[in-house]
Amino acid sequence: MGIKKLVVNALALGPTSRGFTGGEARRWVREVYRHKTRNYGFSRKETNWAIKRGFMRAGPDRGKLPGLYFG
Repeated sequence: MGIKKLVVNALALGPTSRGFTGGEARRWVREVYRHKTRNYGFSRKETNWAIKRGFMRAGPDRGKLPGLYFG
């Protein structure tokens, strides 16, 4: 098992303990990492606000309509 997979699994324990399935939790952890490390045209404050409230902003390069999406 690779280091990245171990880290993702460790970080996914929090959401899993709150009732998410393992797959959903790992996907959320990967999405949070992507949104914190890439520039989707939103400030860090906006990104952190969205993540804390359980959704992330859809970036212009995601091929989706602008606005919010829920995973």
